[in-house]
Formats: sequence, C-alpha cells, structure tokens
Amino acid sequence: MKHRIFTSVIAFGMLMLLQCVSFSQVSRVEVKSFYSPKLGITKSYYVYLPAGYDSTTERFPVVYLFRAAEYEWFTASYRSYNKMIKQVADSLYTNGLTGKMILIGASTFGNSLYAPGVNMLRPDLAASDPGIGQGKFEDYIITDLIHNVDSTYRTVADFNHRAADGFSLGGYTSTMLILKNPGVFSSVGSYDGTLIWYNLHDPGAPGAGYNDETWITDNAAYFSPIFDNPRNFPYMLLNDAANILYDASPTKLDSIKNLRFHITCGDEFTLTNRDRNTQFVSFLSQKHIHNSFRNFILAPGAVHIWDNADLHASKTLIRHWQKFKGVKISAPLSIDFSNVEIGTADTARFLVFNYGPASVLVNSAVCSPSVYTLNSSPSLPYTLPGRYDSMVVKAIFKPVATGQITGTVSISSSDTASPVTTVNLSGKGFPITRTTVDVLYGVSGQVDTVALVRLDTASGTGTKIGKTGITKLRGLSIRPTTGKLFATYPNISSTYLVKINAADGSAFQYSEIPISNISSVAFDLNDDLYAALDTNGLLYKINPLNGDTTFIGATGISNLAGIAINPLNRQLFGVSLSGGVYKINKVNAAAVLVGNTGFANTRYAAFNLQGKMYGVYGSETQISNLINIDTSTGAGTLIGATGKRGIYGIAIQTNPISGVVSTNTIPEKFSLHQNYPNPFNPLTNIKWSMLNEGNVKIVVYDVTGREVQTLVNEEIKAGTYDVTFDGSSLSSGVYYYRMITKEFTETRRMVLLK
Repeated sequence: MKHRIFTSVIAFGMLMLLQCVSFSQVSRVEVKSFYSPKLGITKSYYVYLPAGYDSTTERFPVVYLFRAAEYEWFTASYRSYNKMIKQVADSLYTNGLTGKMILIGASTFGNSLYAPGVNMLRPDLAASDPGIGQGKFEDYIITDLIHNVDSTYRTVADFNHRAADGFSLGGYTSTMLILKNPGVFSSVGSYDGTLIWYNLHDPGAPGAGYNDETWITDNAAYFSPIFDNPRNFPYMLLNDAANILYDASPTKLDSIKNLRFHITCGDEFTLTNRDRNTQFVSFLSQKHIHNSFRNFILAPGAVHIWDNADLHASKTLIRHWQKFKGVKISAPLSIDFSNVEIGTADTARFLVFNYGPASVLVNSAVCSPSVYTLNSSPSLPYTLPGRYDSMVVKAIFKPVATGQITGTVSISSSDTASPVTTVNLSGKGFPITRTTVDVLYGVSGQVDTVALVRLDTASGTGTKIGKTGITKLRGLSIRPTTGKLFATYPNISSTYLVKINAADGSAFQYSEIPISNISSVAFDLNDDLYAALDTNGLLYKINPLNGDTTFIGATGISNLAGIAINPLNRQLFGVSLSGGVYKINKVNAAAVLVGNTGFANTRYAAFNLQGKMYGVYGSETQISNLINIDTSTGAGTLIGATGKRGIYGIAIQTNPISGVVSTNTIPEKFSLHQNYPNPFNPLTNIKWSMLNEGNVKIVVYDVTGREVQTLVNEEIKAGTYDVTFDGSSLSSGVYYYRMITKEFTETRRMVLLK
C-alpha cells in the first residue's frame, strides 16, 4: 500500500514536472539547410517554432516571410529597436490575438543579387554568385522549399493553412507568387511591396510604353539576370502582380477570389511604394475583391523601414490566423480616430464582409462606451449572401471631455469560427478654443519650436501663446463662422490641414489635402477655403472637412507667399516674396498687380474687421517684421519687429458673430430661406434676413420636436445673413429649422441624407 502511494506520488510529480517543462518551453528560431534540386545548390531558411513545439504532436499552419536574405525578418540589425518577428509573434500569441504557427524566413538572395521569387532568364550573368544556382527561384519556393518545410516540421500541409507575406521586394514576391500559384497559398500580406506598374507604365509619367524606372533602368546589375538585358518585357508582364490580376480570365479570377489579401504601404509617395500599391489595391476593388485593411496606408508617416514592416506583421499575422481558423467575417482590427474636437463628431466608415461562399447572418453590432455610436446600412440583422458581399458600418466618435478614450464594437454573427468579431476603438477628446476678435495671430519658428503667437498691431511685438507640437506650419487662417484657427502642414506628397487651439497653441491634424506643399490658405466669409502654391502660383478651392480639391487656375504670380480675403468686399488678395500685392479673381485665378510693399521677403497677409491689411516680411532665419499694406497702392508701412523668427502665417477673426455671415444688404422684410443644398450631407447653408435690429434665434429640431442644435442666438443688426449647419454627428432623416425673432417666426424642413 505504501509502495503504491509512493509510486503515485512519483508519477504525479513526474506529470507536474513534465507540465512545468511544457509550459516553460519558449519559442525558438533555428536555421535549416537542404539541397534544392531546382537550384542545384544548398539553400538555408530560418524557422520560428512556437512555444511548446517539441512537447506536442500538434501540427501548425505556416507563414512564409519574404524579403531578400532569409535572416532579415529575424535579426535586429535593420531596426531602431530590438523587436523582431519572433517578438511580434510571441506577443500576438501571449495576448490571445493568434494561435501558434510556424514562420519561415525564405531565402531569395545571392551574395550580390536580389532574386524576388522569379525564375531568372539569365542566371549566367551572376555565375560567380554561389546563392543563385540555376536561378529557378519560383520553382525552388513552390516545389523544393515548401516540400522541405512540410517534410521536416509538423505543418498543416494544405492550401488553407499556408500564407505568404513580405516587405519591399519581399512584398512583390509574396503578391506575385500567390497570384501565379493560387492553389499553394491562401492568404497574402505585403508591406510597401515593390510592385510593378500595370503594363510597366507609370500612369503619372508622360508618353506611353514601358517606363517603369525602378525595374527597367535602375539597378541594372540586380535585375539583368532576372529579366535579361535588354529587358524581356513580355516575361516581366508574366511576373507582374498587377497584370496577373487585372488580365485574369474568369476561371483564373475565381481562383484568385479564394485568396485573402492584406496589403499595406507607406504614407509618403516619394519615400515609399504607395503609388504602385494604390494602383494594385484599386485593381482588387475593380475585381470585387476586398483588401482586409479599410485604409491600406499602414500608419501616418509610415516609411520604407523595418520598424514599419514589423508593425505590418503585427496586423497581418492576425489576418493569416483568421484564415487558418476558417473565420468568414472580416471587419477592421482597430479604428483610431486620433484627435477629435470636444463637442464635435468624427465618423469612420468601414466594411463588414463575408469571405466564404456560404451566407453569414450578422445579428447585431454593439458599441461601447457611449461616446462611440454605430450606424449600419442596411440595418441589422442582415444576411451577407456570399463571398465578398458586404455591409457598411459607420462608427462615430463624439468626445465630451479631454483625454484618450478606448472602446469596442462587438459584431455577433452566425460565423461558427468567430461568433463575435471585435473592433477596437480609440480616440482622444481635444479642446479647441475659438479666437478673439481683433487679435492678430501668427505661427512662428521651425522644427520643434513652432508656436502660436499673438502680434501687437500697434508695435508688432509678438508674444508666445504656446507650442503647437507640430514641426512645420504654414498659412494660418481663421474659419469665420466658428472662430477656429487652421494652418497647413505641407510635405512632399500632400498637405495636412491642422486645427489649432487659440488658448494654448496645441494642434492636431484635421484632414489631408492631396496636393503637396500648400503654403497659404484663406477662409472666405461663407467658409469657402482657398489655397495657393508658392512655387507656381496655382489657386485651389478646398473642402476643409475631407480635403477634396477643385482647381481654379494659375494666378501667374511667381513666389506667391500668402493670400487673404478682405471681409468688407470679399476680395482675395495675394502677396509675393518680391513684395508684390495682387487682387486675385476667385473664379478664374486671374491676378492684377496693385503695387509693391517695398519690402523684400514679404510673406503672408491678413485683414481685420475694418478691412485693414497686415503683412510680415523677413526670412525664416530672421526676425520677422509686421507691416500695414495699403490695398489701393500696395505700399507697405513698417509697424515694428515681432521679436520672432520665421513668421509663417498670420490671421485675424473677421466675423464678430459666432457662426453667422452677413452679406451687408438691407432686406425689405423678415425671411427664412430654404437651406441649400437640400438634401445635404453633412453640411448645408441656412440664410435669413432681418428687417430690424434685434435678437434672432435659429434652432434645429428632429422630427420628434427635440432640439438638436441652436445655431444662432444673438443680437443682430438689420441685414441678410447665413450660417452653416453641420449634420455629421446625426443620422439620416428629416429635420426642421426655425427662425424666432420678436416680430417674426418661421419653420422650414430639410433632409439629411447620408
């Protein structure tokens, strides 16, 4: 009896020891070498094995990671931090975002040559490179490498449990390979893949024919062994992901639709492959295939570096795992609203779609906490009939207090592999204090010292209000109907419209304008926003909400340094670096020279309520000076030194009534006009007339009579006025607006249609 007890104790102890060993086993990376019949040489690859691999008989799905050398995903050499793909995979598993999987760092590299998964036409041109062999790299990957991995490691060796991913040329490899071999991999990711233009032609380049500079002209030593020299263009097209996708036959396209695409790219056009990836993702959409990322720009400011490649992998490994599990419902992993002004709302539109051929019922979508709300079209419950059928969901964030707020959207469905799909939400409430009437504001400084300043219109002296937190700002302007400060943050590929808090100078990105290096902006009294380029004097009209642009024309002004609108007559003025002062036609951009300030390096301009024009002069390294400008002669009069270097924008609030614009006409009667446009989404203009001076109240109600918003509640002189109503935080439907004065009341109907 004692022996049995003792034996049981030993057995129990051994069991606990084995369990402890099993639980203590960590993931590991090893290198495997084997002889490749296709290449005729020995090749190696890196292998990530998940925690506990050796203590089970379990089989695991596999993700093949491409770049150039097999070690690049697994070393810290190229990163600004010590987080490699092993740490990314470990973290995802530890946090329950993925299960266990095997990762393969596949070599497509010789000592002196990139060979991105293509069977090379001229491997003899790199005969001295021992990593090339016979140059049949596609055959090596599809046949030799996958077979060796499946025979050496416990993999789930089928299409549904095999994915490909890559960075740069590795992104080209993964995308091209999966399209050419849709029965081998079922899920593909690519970060900033060096994809080839469709038909090797950059749509933005002049002329026709083959003009893909990177692949045809640059790096000839790299690409001549792959595509021959002179280039074999038909062969390049056979290995071009864009051509394979766009020209696919109906049968081929059906097989491609069985795949899942997770394409992301960098933010800058000149520093990344954003333009090529934009074309490829648009081709996916044209073929009715959804990329899993609603915004394929990986992150604001993302560039072509390994840190961003690892960030991409932290998202796409989750997507690959969903495929391995058989998840059919797709929704964003997360939505970041960034900074949103308190009391306003920001809307993120995304798709929920079905990956599978069979129907899926979406039962409900619940959002929390209450600062986040949802709108779905069609309404729930709703059946997604088949593959890539989708529904639109709008997540709305309306912060009521300062600070970061996280939340979730929980989507329940009949998808047995994932009955509840969670979308993580985040956003930050941001306070914006409106400007003070007759205060002249400016932005000053370079790099980390950009600040909002207040300029004394009598002496020119500048007083710092606070740092903006943004490294480069230009073209300050104030939106008259709200009194809110806006500026531009220009970069190489686009320009960000930035909102600034007049109380402390803090700022955040508001929208993106798809035009680079906008130097100055000016709001008209009706909130129309005009933008000018200093390099060529081109004039645009901008929708500040979404950055949509309308080209007006060329002013013909060389070095157009600033624009501003006179509130008395709504005339657009411009100033040039040479000191020229111009009147500019807002309809066709035609410019007429008024005169010259007499000051070189004249930059930026602003008007006060009385139509008095101010300007600044001085370079970015000099102390800027404030001047008055005569609007009839252009002559400048020095006010004084600001004491601040590089004033890059000035503005004054030109409307003393919050939200109201007057046309300075005396009406014949009280009236409330029909809003325009109607129906609207989300902005509409409401105009009314006051026969006498007095208090006017303009209120918006919903169909139940509940007050939605008070647009105006002011003492106003006789005249005709208009105000903009923003319905972005409201749902579609019928609304009413009412004008109330002592002598007159009227109500009209309007329709918000989203």
